[in-house]
Amino acid sequence: MTSRITVASLLAAGWVSLYLAAAARQQPQRTNRQPDLSVRVLSITVRDRTGRPIPRAVATFGNSATPPSGSDGVLRIELNPDVRFPLVVEIHAGGYQGRSEVIEDRTRLNLEVTLETTAPRKSNGKSVTAGELSSEGQAQSHQLQEDARRALDSGDNGRAEALLLQALDLTPSLPAIYNQLGVAVLRQGRMQQASTWFEKAYASSNARAFPAAHLGMIRWFQSRKDESYRFLDEAVSLGFSNPAAHYYLGLLALEKGRWNQAAQQLSLANPDRFPYRDLFLSIALRAMGHGRQASKSFREFLKRRPAGLVTS
Repeated sequence: MTSRITVASLLAAGWVSLYLAAAARQQPQRTNRQPDLSVRVLSITVRDRTGRPIPRAVATFGNSATPPSGSDGVLRIELNPDVRFPLVVEIHAGGYQGRSEVIEDRTRLNLEVTLETTAPRKSNGKSVTAGELSSEGQAQSHQLQEDARRALDSGDNGRAEALLLQALDLTPSLPAIYNQLGVAVLRQGRMQQASTWFEKAYASSNARAFPAAHLGMIRWFQSRKDESYRFLDEAVSLGFSNPAAHYYLGLLALEKGRWNQAAQQLSLANPDRFPYRDLFLSIALRAMGHGRQASKSFREFLKRRPAGLVTS
């Protein structure tokens, strides 16, 4: 029996509901490690190629964003105890290419980032002009994005979408808006339209971890497995960390016979959230020749007894 047949015979039909439920919860997994309870501030200085500070730059991380940078080009992120690492921070500014930075832990508190300028191009049917770069337009767009994030946090996804479309009219070259539109639309069940927004974000920025991860998830549910693997593999390699992304990438690696990658990714998924995790992990470990670890993982799976698969 090949690995592909083994995996296919064990996959449950309810995976879509698992992912959508997980996306709706957006709850971080708790660990047994004692967190650093002190609040520290990460300072990011954003400059252009000549070394001049870039005002009105914004950093996004998850569903949060910093206020725009001032004339000094400095962005500040409060690293509260509930912030999980590694933290992927995406930095954007009108007229510049976006950039991703991976913050490994709380010890890296000062960072300097250089952004490359972008040539004028068409986006959303409109040309990027000097008006988009005006402080007034940037401020209005930022306020709309902040209102949209609060709407997303409260579950008002339709209002978030409307606000983000207004922000897009003001700053059509800002990839962060495409990302948030993708989230708002996906939460309303419009997967194909969400895919379009994430594709725009992926194509228009060097900060690709966030849109690549979501495109990988969407491609999975569209049964486009090779594309799903490519996007998820890229997102994780860029520092994106999410239990669902690790789980599905592990399954795709398992189907491809990439045992080491499968075991590594599956071990990062929480078995309480993904009850079949230990079963698939045992397959990868046994294929790697780690029989004892494989047996242990399989015993853990039997203890959980996922409904519909293991019976008395």
